[in-house]
Amino acid sequence: MKNLMMLLLMLIAGSTYAQEKQNTYYFNKNGKEVQEKDSADYIRTISAITGNEKLFKLEEFYKNGKPKRSGKTSSVISIKLEGIITVYNENGIKEKEQSYSSGKLLGEQKEFYENGQIKLVKVFDKPTDMEKSYIDTNFRVLEVNDVLGKKFLDNEGNGKVDLKTADYQEEGFYVNGYKNGLWKERDFKTNTSFEEFYDHGKFISGKRIDEDGKIINYKEKFKLPQFRGGGNKFSEYLSRRLVYPSIARANKIQGRVILNFTVEKDGSLTNLRVMRSPDDELANEALRVMTDSPNWTPGENRGKAVRVNYSLPIVFKL
Repeated sequence: MKNLMMLLLMLIAGSTYAQEKQNTYYFNKNGKEVQEKDSADYIRTISAITGNEKLFKLEEFYKNGKPKRSGKTSSVISIKLEGIITVYNENGIKEKEQSYSSGKLLGEQKEFYENGQIKLVKVFDKPTDMEKSYIDTNFRVLEVNDVLGKKFLDNEGNGKVDLKTADYQEEGFYVNGYKNGLWKERDFKTNTSFEEFYDHGKFISGKRIDEDGKIINYKEKFKLPQFRGGGNKFSEYLSRRLVYPSIARANKIQGRVILNFTVEKDGSLTNLRVMRSPDDELANEALRVMTDSPNWTPGENRGKAVRVNYSLPIVFKL
């Protein structure tokens, strides 16, 4: 009886410990962490998984209490997604099932219509960073279906897609899971049209026709923001402006400061924050230099400037 009571007490203690091992974070819509719940657009909780020391349960909720994202992470401080991650819209309806390995997309990915019907199935054969997932050659498309379940492709990813929804229309061919030839798209919300050419998944060129009839030709579908003049100019800027903190130098502290910020449409940098740093002085110096940075060349999406969330390492080395 005594042994049984001891076992029960251990189980209760273990259960209590697991429940206590939960961290809650608050974020605004730009993904920046805020301190107050009332200032948050969504909430993230990370909790221990009983019997699993390597993975943690990840749950995110919109301000209205509906689920935003759920799954597992192998890191608490810097999220590293693992396995199947489910993404929901603000009404709590499932939008995506994404497969991750060590924080990178890998394997089969699914997108859904609001009625639960599968919209798209694609597969990443190699681990791919989330920010690079838009590159068409990073994945093969296995399925494209309309809202009623009509399939446009065969089992090898071949066929013509002629899909129309309330928001957009697209038409073009897939060959072995890759876009090929001329693709036409129309966004009914913005009354914008696109004509793009592909060669077995590789983007060749595109034309954007805005609502006012303005035509924009582009050679890159997506362009990441960059320091004006490129990487060499940025290195020159850092070498001129970066001052190694004296106390950190005296204590022989060195390493990488990881910053995160938003590059706005005009190239200005906003929402600067430190994601990781070996020392507070190094972090403050990196923030100072990037706060004083001149405007960057903004990122582009199909010929037009867009806001881009950007992460950047700044290395301090003795």
